[in-house]
Parts: sequence; C-alpha cells; structure tokens
Amino acid sequence: MTTTLAQHSIIDQFEREALDHPSQMYYKLDHEFLPCGNGQYIYARTAHVPKGCLFSSLEHKTLHHFNLSKGVNLIYGTGKEPIRLIAPCRGTTEPGTRRLIFAEEDSIMTTYHLTTETDPEAVLAEITAPSRNPLLSEEDKLRMQQHRISMPSSREELPCPE
Repeated sequence: MTTTLAQHSIIDQFEREALDHPSQMYYKLDHEFLPCGNGQYIYARTAHVPKGCLFSSLEHKTLHHFNLSKGVNLIYGTGKEPIRLIAPCRGTTEPGTRRLIFAEEDSIMTTYHLTTETDPEAVLAEITAPSRNPLLSEEDKLRMQQHRISMPSSREELPCPE
C-alpha cells in the first residue's frame, strides 16, 4: 500500500521539525553487498535503531522485502492507522511508500534490494525518490539526504535517548 497525500503532509511536517532536532533521528546503518552473478548484487541495508528514535523514510521507488529481526516499531504511512511491527516479522515495501517510524524498543530492520551498484549512496539514489517535501528548502533537503547516508558508525555515537 502506498502513502496517501494526507500521510505525506504529516511526514513533511515531521521532517521540517526534525531538522531542528536531528539527534532524535539517529541510528546506525550497516551495508552489505552479496554478489549474485551477472554483475548484480543483493544489497542489505540494516538499521540499528535505539528505543525512542523517530524518523522518516524517503519515498521508495522499488518493490523490496524487509525483515524486522529485533524490537517493536510503530509505523505510520502505510494505511489509515499506524501499525505495530513486532519482531520477528517480515514484509514487503511497495513503490510509492514513505513512512514515519517510531522505535518502541531497540530495533534492527533490514531491507533487501537487487542492484548493480556497490556504493550505498548510489543504491540509495537508485531505490528512493528525491525529497519532494514542500516545507524544506533545497539546502534542507540536502541536509536530510546527507543525514540518511552518513549515520553514525557505532552505537556509542548515537545521541538518541535511552
């Protein structure tokens, strides 16, 4: 199910406010590339999200699987009401989906993407649409994009509340 116009509006407002409080959105990212022949790779993007973090996703351009291997997340943007994902669980993200995610517990979520790229930044550009948030300037959109690419590399660097 894709994200509705009203849901995009709420996520847009969150992103505008989040730029003033970026520490609430930090989580660690791991990137793995598994060669699968013919110059293609399965890219696994794993987010280690501390309890209490609230963050948004970019709009997805591709169909892909995800797996919540640890934790509980409240997800907004995939239906009329938020849904609660409780690990272990898996699902599919449809093209056009954009989400607002709150980690009720420390969580680990991995998404899987087929790609010919081996650079996480290039893959992110391939699988997500550029921000169309009308509340953000082009500079703010760039700041938000850089935030999504250069997450802290260790748990100790995470400024989210415990």
